[in-house]
Amino acid sequence: DYDDTSEECSRSNPSSCSEEYYCSLNPGDATGFCDICPIHPDECTYWSNSNTSDKLCSSECSPETCNEDGPFADGYFFCNYDDGESGVMQACEATPGACSSLPGISKRGLEECLNDCDCSSESDADIFIDEDVYYAQAVEGSYGPDWNRWPTIWGPLVYCGEDMAECIGQVDGAICLFERSEGEYSYDAKAKACGREGGEAAIIYNNERDEDFAAGYITESAYELYPDLPVLEMKKADGEYLARSEKITSDAEISIHYTCFTMCSAENPCPDGSFCTFSRGERGRWGVCESCDFEVEGFTSQNEQCLFSTGLTVEGLQDCASRCGATTLTDERCKFCPAPLSAESFGRGENSCSFCPYDDMQYEDRVMNLFGFDKTCAEVQTIFDDYEIDADSQNCRLLTMQNYKCGCTGPGYVGANTETKREVLVWLPRVSAILSLIGSTLIIFHVMKDPKRRKKTFSQLMVALSAFDLFGSFAYAFTSLPLPYEDYINGSRGNAASCTAQGFFIQLGTTSAYINCSLSIYYLLVIKYSWSERQMDKVKRWLFILPIIVGLGFAFGGIPFYENMILWCNNGADYWPDIPVAVAIGIATIVMATVCWHVYQEEKASAKWRKQGDASNSRGDSLSSKVFWQSFFYLMAFYLTWPVYLALQYTWSSGKAFTSYGFVLAAGTMVPLQGFYNALVYFRARSGSAKQIASTAVSSMMSRAKGAVPSISKSSQPEQTAVPVSSTRGSTECPEEYIDKE
Repeated sequence: DYDDTSEECSRSNPSSCSEEYYCSLNPGDATGFCDICPIHPDECTYWSNSNTSDKLCSSECSPETCNEDGPFADGYFFCNYDDGESGVMQACEATPGACSSLPGISKRGLEECLNDCDCSSESDADIFIDEDVYYAQAVEGSYGPDWNRWPTIWGPLVYCGEDMAECIGQVDGAICLFERSEGEYSYDAKAKACGREGGEAAIIYNNERDEDFAAGYITESAYELYPDLPVLEMKKADGEYLARSEKITSDAEISIHYTCFTMCSAENPCPDGSFCTFSRGERGRWGVCESCDFEVEGFTSQNEQCLFSTGLTVEGLQDCASRCGATTLTDERCKFCPAPLSAESFGRGENSCSFCPYDDMQYEDRVMNLFGFDKTCAEVQTIFDDYEIDADSQNCRLLTMQNYKCGCTGPGYVGANTETKREVLVWLPRVSAILSLIGSTLIIFHVMKDPKRRKKTFSQLMVALSAFDLFGSFAYAFTSLPLPYEDYINGSRGNAASCTAQGFFIQLGTTSAYINCSLSIYYLLVIKYSWSERQMDKVKRWLFILPIIVGLGFAFGGIPFYENMILWCNNGADYWPDIPVAVAIGIATIVMATVCWHVYQEEKASAKWRKQGDASNSRGDSLSSKVFWQSFFYLMAFYLTWPVYLALQYTWSSGKAFTSYGFVLAAGTMVPLQGFYNALVYFRARSGSAKQIASTAVSSMMSRAKGAVPSISKSSQPEQTAVPVSSTRGSTECPEEYIDKE
């Protein structure tokens, strides 16, 4: 605002005005009043009343001194800081990018020039009518050079329909309100018509979608005809209300907010420390510069700024990554984390992935985690739309599986795309876990009720295995209940703490898998090496200590990694949490293969003796065969429990099977069942004749102790037949399960 004084002056004595004032002559008159000088002589044209006043202003006024406190005139003048801490206002050059070529410019002056001059204006506006406020934004291409000089526009609001026919001759000094249309009366035609009739501003409202702006543009030809005519766009609901209300013909005030931005393109890159958005013009041929200072821009990291800056194109993201030093977009590795992406990865797929393919998003404000950042569903959808993620990529499969959180139609989590499938995914694993709880409880009860049985190594191993299975089965039985509620899985009612607790006890229950290895080693020592209970007492503590240490270590070590794994909470880290189970399966398999080969060799060596022996010598199977089959069934229980679930975890880690419903359901149903399978095998051995089993066992062990069995031929002639035996035989004590009176 430029204030004049009451001091009079004349053309014949223009120097009578005080310093920093000039003589502003009245139009057609030789006299006038002293007016304050503008910040730069180049401004005189805008503020003088006549050509003579313009000349007097330019001759009497000098550029205003300036410093960090002002004055400010972004887009037109900048402070050159020629004196270090201060300087004078200097006019901006008309050509973007010209700051770097200004002769003798100081370093700080160059920074000010880049910030204030190498830019175009962009604006939005508040429209005040009576006591109501409406929001509008500038139409692309219509940013007049004087918008920041004339930030407020007044005039009556006049409705002009689509084609100006309703307001011919009525808009001189008024504000034109148009409805959007295509064809002959495009944005250009409306702007030209309003300007030609003397309008102060043109407002065009959308006629298609309530929540969107019209997103039109003004061509260069229309802009050149009426460069000072603001052209704004408004949302449908506001525009239709104004067009049909009594507010038409009411006085309106438009308050324009000016924003300076630096234009850029491939040929005209941004200054150091900034990047080009490539978001404007046809196919993003140019854009505006944005600072690489992510904290100033409101982001937490450079990666977040490059990935989530509003309005970036693929080229803009790549320019941000290269000029701002953004690294590969990545997350902590986990089974349900997006795969790492470099900026060059975007826009390379032949088919672009659609996060919400049917455009039926119901919950735009729900939050999802993407590359470690919490973003709304609407923001995630924007990422997919802007950056053209490959439809065949792991990230597309993974994130579209999670679009259920946003209410989009899609495959559903792990392929559960109907309510029935989701309910089955909750209840079938729960029933399995309950069966396992019952089985493990019965085994523990059966062992603990008999003091003699409690002392046996086999029984102690079964109690330990069943006890840890109880921990796991109890946690499995809750299925989705402890999952965080905001993950929107069927049945989820928990939070981060309940999820961690469930994951811990499930991992603790995995100790039973490691005790299975101890059970296999126990059978190896009994069957192949004929160890007695007294021999077993010397080493059995290690059969308990080692698996329990491993189990506790992984249970506590996994606390930072327990998260939603769809069926329940578990360790979601990539690969390593499943290594101990894979090792346990390998050890148990190798040990039982050794036992199997030993039994085969023993049975083969005994075949001749069995043929020649009498009826008493051929009764039943050998002891080693019976014990072998019992151990084999325990191994089968182990196999029925773990391998499918283990395969699922490694498949997820490799970025596949995110929507394989049958695979997930099978794995989730089988993994809680170990206690149930163990109970079937345990009580199977006690369902036959205990007396017959004990008799056969004692007879076989006595034969082993003697090293040979006499055979009586039909002629009753004494004849001895040697029986091959292991050099380590000699024990006469039977494994406990075969002499158990039950």
